[in-house]
Amino acid sequence: MSLSKSLGLSTLSLKQASSSIRRKAPTLSSVSSTLMMHYSVALTRLLLMPSKCSLCANGSAETLENQVSSSKCESPTKVVLSTWINARTSKRLLNAAACSMQKSTSTPLPAGYYAAKNTEPVDADLRSHFQMVIGSLLYLMLGTRPDIAFAVTHLSCHAANPSQDHLNKVLYICCYLIGTSTYSLVYNGGSGAGLIACMDSDWGSDPTSRLSQTGFYLKLADGLISWTSRVQKTIAYLSTEAKYMALSDCTRQVTWIRSLLGELGYKLKAIPICGDNQGSIFMASNPVTEPCSKHINIHYHGIRESVMKGNVELFFIDGAENPADLLTKNLPHEKFVKFRAQLGLHFPSGSI
Repeated sequence: MSLSKSLGLSTLSLKQASSSIRRKAPTLSSVSSTLMMHYSVALTRLLLMPSKCSLCANGSAETLENQVSSSKCESPTKVVLSTWINARTSKRLLNAAACSMQKSTSTPLPAGYYAAKNTEPVDADLRSHFQMVIGSLLYLMLGTRPDIAFAVTHLSCHAANPSQDHLNKVLYICCYLIGTSTYSLVYNGGSGAGLIACMDSDWGSDPTSRLSQTGFYLKLADGLISWTSRVQKTIAYLSTEAKYMALSDCTRQVTWIRSLLGELGYKLKAIPICGDNQGSIFMASNPVTEPCSKHINIHYHGIRESVMKGNVELFFIDGAENPADLLTKNLPHEKFVKFRAQLGLHFPSGSI
């Protein structure tokens, strides 16, 4: 069954929807929030909402009475990409993990937790159980759950030879899902918010390999449309270098989204990218080779071309106020909840 059918959308096909919006697309200085889009790395996601349609929690399509008055485009003021995938997958996952009766947790993993490599021989049964659960969590994370991105990718690195502790922590994530299975990922067309990106890195976070962690997201209409949390491929000698490589990775994703929107008829000015390291912003804005950057792989320097062409614009934000920090480490509950609220995730009252 196709994705458009499984989500219960109207009979208007994606191709028809794309051509319809393209004909009506205005020239904007920043992306209009009426273009509703959700993209993830492993899933080819629905990129354009059909006219006058909204995804609801049960997956049905409903006509919206209130349209965006300022856009001259028949797009909904608010779209709720709710728990059609999230609720069903979570329910099946919790049943398979046999933890549906367990007490929910307030964060995906305990603050500061690090999954050490298992040096014991492989336990085939334990590995099978671990891979089944982590595979389902990866599907859920890539589709609609940016809040569990770091926890899932961190533990998935041990899928070849997991320990009992790794399995327990995977079930810990499932317990977090118990209290958050009714959330909604909301795109608010009335907010006037355009496309913006935010990135961060955790320098040398792996005490074994000393590799750093990259995390970034793209946000449109007050909701995330793309998010990434992954280990960097090379060791960074300085925290500034780790931030620079994360900034470059984020820029490549922004460039792809910018190209996609350009094909749909949206002419954009520079896309803002926020980071919390002045040194990396200076390196990206200054095309001069410095002693501290001459060893960095050449493909990371592509960000300088994007800055010079005006495709992206870099901004500094305080590290304590950087929501992308959620994608690089296991945070304490207070900080985790603070940043989670900025991802476009809406939880009913009483949720953790």
